[in-house]
Amino acid sequence: MNKIIIPVIFFLYGMLPAQMDLKINFTNQKNSTVIITLINQTNDYYIVPFDKKGFKAYNSDEVCSNLDNLEYSYSFFSPTLTFKNLDNDSIIEPLIGNFHINRLSKKNIERLKKVELKEKAKIFNWKEKNSFSNDEEAIRNLYLHENLIRLAPKEELKIKIEMDIYNIRRGNTYFYNYYTLTNNKTYNLSIYLCADKSIYNYLTEKQKKHLEKYKFFSGKLASNTLSYSYQN
Repeated sequence: MNKIIIPVIFFLYGMLPAQMDLKINFTNQKNSTVIITLINQTNDYYIVPFDKKGFKAYNSDEVCSNLDNLEYSYSFFSPTLTFKNLDNDSIIEPLIGNFHINRLSKKNIERLKKVELKEKAKIFNWKEKNSFSNDEEAIRNLYLHENLIRLAPKEELKIKIEMDIYNIRRGNTYFYNYYTLTNNKTYNLSIYLCADKSIYNYLTEKQKKHLEKYKFFSGKLASNTLSYSYQN
């Protein structure tokens, strides 16, 4: 009897709907703005880490992050922008560049210094408010807390992000990724969203209590694929 029941259980489990669905589309003919639709397909309230400020480029060791290493200079929870060749389905590897101080105008240097000072003050205040023992604890918790999307049952959330393949910023740093695509060539474009379950350990007990009605999403989501014709 067990030999019959076990395959049936696995078959039914395989037919259960996924927790989340991720869809993308373009908003204009220039294909410069991507609209991302995040769908909670369950009857539960869900939390999803999602950084709305921009994309990150595809680097195999950076698609998922557990916030262990703050030396990585990128926005951990940004969706990963991925281009693939049509002929062999291989992923296009991004390159990395940096804005040299000596190339920046005095006005931009002053602006970046103000942003840096503002960020340091923000971290200090967050550290004091939540009684963290060091800056790293405050940085992890603040970034996580600021980038948690709350989704009600069956809710669909649409997010617009500008796509500039020449300037994919790696967080609040001087570094950026960029793609070199072939003019008039068509690629497959998709995005990934990933959350390591260990990241929620960086929430305080008070924050977890405030979010207790939500389930915390973990895992990897892949969007649908769009045909992207690169025009220089």
